[in-house]
Amino acid sequence: VGHPTMTGLCVTILIAFALILLGRAEAIWPIRLLLLAPVGVEVVQVVPWWRAGLWLYALLVGAVAVAGAAVATMIGVRSPRLAMLFAPGLTAAVLLADQLAGAPLQIAGAFGDNPLVAGRFSGMGNIDFGLTMACVLLVAAVVADLQRSGRRAAVVAAIFVVVALAIDALPVFGDDLGGAVSLLPAGALLVALAARVRVTAMRVVAVVVAALAAGVGVATLDYTRPASKQTHVGRFVGQVLHGDAWQVVHRKIDAVLASFDNPVVTAAVVVAVVVAIVLHRRYATPHSVAAAVLGVAVLAVLGSALNDSGVFVAAAAMLGLAPPVLAAALDADREGDTGSS
Repeated sequence: VGHPTMTGLCVTILIAFALILLGRAEAIWPIRLLLLAPVGVEVVQVVPWWRAGLWLYALLVGAVAVAGAAVATMIGVRSPRLAMLFAPGLTAAVLLADQLAGAPLQIAGAFGDNPLVAGRFSGMGNIDFGLTMACVLLVAAVVADLQRSGRRAAVVAAIFVVVALAIDALPVFGDDLGGAVSLLPAGALLVALAARVRVTAMRVVAVVVAALAAGVGVATLDYTRPASKQTHVGRFVGQVLHGDAWQVVHRKIDAVLASFDNPVVTAAVVVAVVVAIVLHRRYATPHSVAAAVLGVAVLAVLGSALNDSGVFVAAAAMLGLAPPVLAAALDADREGDTGSS
């Protein structure tokens, strides 16, 4: 059910994008339904729906989506900012807690890791990485923007990023080297924007070097453990040392390119970029939202390039970021306050 689920969510958001570009207020409804639908795909794993069939799976995911839309609508009446934090905050909390618990929601899940493929049996999957970390970056940007000084904003944003990075990268939790290398530059950019620090070429190079060094450090640390306890990250270091790494790299490149064969998912990512540009020109974009969008853009590009799920990582990140941001923007537009966050 993994690919059909992602395709269905992308069809829904493409409908919303079309309505937005046409200036139709009805776009708010599919957007609200998408607020909790992605994490709903994970949460329904607590129910053995596969014993009944796909109808129960669809019913449960739909129920979570409707409940999320209803709650977000009620919260938005009182606080637009809190409404924007509701879905990504809950999504990030659930999926990060899942990692700390050994990732039981991901194994054999629609967005998780299929044990029949035997790619991995624990840790942070590629699609969950995109969804989780996009939500983390959005929450970090909004909360940091509430601080009274740039220094405090940077500290708050950095705390979110460091916690998420640790859960994602450490072998005992997420065990996700590609994700860590993707998240570190995206998080560093977010922290700089939160502190309103100028992003220069030298600083970009420094962050890239730091990300690569961190990735190599984690991989080397894993490689020093006994072979029976090594993860795929440590084993890859051994393959590099023994000259067998090219087979792994070649397989990942093929997988990334093959991911673009799904035209709906690819179109959703491309149209999301178009919508972001159009809305940025049409409305005054709040600083927190702009910082989150840029951070998630870096995350999506690097995550898609470094993980064999390819464009599905970018699609997952889009599904974590776009619905809460667009819901807040559409609500503000209807109230005639397009500049609020």
